[in-house]
Amino acid sequence: MSDNSKVRTRFAPSPTGYLHLGSIRTALFCYLFAKSKSGQFVWRLEDTDQERFVSGAEAQMRQVFDWLGIAPDEGPEIGGEFGPYRQSERLKLYQRFAHELVDQGLAYYSDLNQAVIEEAKLKAKQDKRSFVFRGEDFDRQLGDNRANVPIRFRMSKVVGDTVTWKDSIRGEQTVNLSTIEDFILIKSDGYPTYNFANVIDDHLMQVSDVIRAEEFIASTPKHQLLYQSLGFAVPNFLHLPIVLGEDKKKLSKRSGASDLMLLKHQGYLPNAIVNYLALLGWNPGSTQEVFSLSQLVAAFNPKSLQVSPAIYNQERLDWFNTQHLRMLGMQELVEVFKPLIKDYFDPEWEASRNFLSNPDDIAYLERILTVEKDKITNPKQYIDKIYFLYRRPKFDQTVLDRFDLDKADFEVVVERLLAVLESNQDWEKGELINLVKGFIKSSGLSTKFVMMSLRASLTSQLGAMGIYDIMVLLGRQESLARLNQALEE
Repeated sequence: MSDNSKVRTRFAPSPTGYLHLGSIRTALFCYLFAKSKSGQFVWRLEDTDQERFVSGAEAQMRQVFDWLGIAPDEGPEIGGEFGPYRQSERLKLYQRFAHELVDQGLAYYSDLNQAVIEEAKLKAKQDKRSFVFRGEDFDRQLGDNRANVPIRFRMSKVVGDTVTWKDSIRGEQTVNLSTIEDFILIKSDGYPTYNFANVIDDHLMQVSDVIRAEEFIASTPKHQLLYQSLGFAVPNFLHLPIVLGEDKKKLSKRSGASDLMLLKHQGYLPNAIVNYLALLGWNPGSTQEVFSLSQLVAAFNPKSLQVSPAIYNQERLDWFNTQHLRMLGMQELVEVFKPLIKDYFDPEWEASRNFLSNPDDIAYLERILTVEKDKITNPKQYIDKIYFLYRRPKFDQTVLDRFDLDKADFEVVVERLLAVLESNQDWEKGELINLVKGFIKSSGLSTKFVMMSLRASLTSQLGAMGIYDIMVLLGRQESLARLNQALEE
């Protein structure tokens, strides 16, 4: 890695889709490295692929950065001395450098029809030989200025047989020049290719350390050739291992965890996601697992990055979310749940604008969260679990089937329980425990049957929180009403 005092990293996504977890991990490592060296983290938008442009992708990227707290020092709408930071606004720069290469004989205008190239590829395949496009192999290759004609790099002008470059975690890499085609610098529409534009931008923006996904390793020899041909200083390269989904396939914009903001709407905390992603392919060199962003910056050492693929694991992300939820104070936890509960019950509560702004509502939510605060992993899924605390569920005979309860026995138990509970005005947890345990002992019924009958009557669902906590949260009036409803259905 760079030892210079002026460390600058960049994250340069294309707005052809929403950021997924693998892309954000790359941005995070760029951020951690820059900040660990007191450097700058630059966000650049590589928007030259106009055909695949996705409306709203740039806005989603800004939201992700803001939410996760990995704020770029420079970028679109942020500004900086090396802007503009959208490639579509830098086209004249790319044209200028392309023309310099043409003037030096290192690049040329190529008007060869793509159909001719495809025919040559097919012929090579039939002859069982590899095909590498070189302009000199074809008769019609123009060398003067032409409008709407691609500009290609001329490989025959490169001295030597190989190109060599160094990766900070993979070591020295060497590629034979015979495998590299005359690659396109400027497309026929006047836009640069990724290979050309990113080299120009990294140089002009004084990027010292290029940290990117390993999928760009194959392109790096071309970048190395461009740096050399243009007389640019070569940055340090570090290619991160890919992130595979739980199905062992690569995460992409079209698969697995595609839109990171969906995790926000499910109640995942930004600190938990950052913590999880940082340890997805990096070892802090200690037994510590739970980190804040500032702690990650202090601990980050790129030498501890692994080379093998990292595997995305939902259970592991859930575990980190649980740990960070536990670290929240009650007021912070309430703020996490408020929008989720509102969204969950819309449009039912849409008109009730004062919902959850009422002190009684907040106090009730705090009481619910206090019961199982340390068990919450996914807040949105947790609301599914506690739905019955806000709305009385419909009770029908299918409920008894789910609980494997006989209807006649169930009705007898509930009727007798009602008589005991209705006679008691004290609705504290300790008193309820004594009442129900006393009933079980005197009735001779099994504890499981009584408790399951209570749970079926009060919640209509399996696996909710402790039954006595449920009774206290619902209160005496609502609890008795639900028991009566179970007898009436």
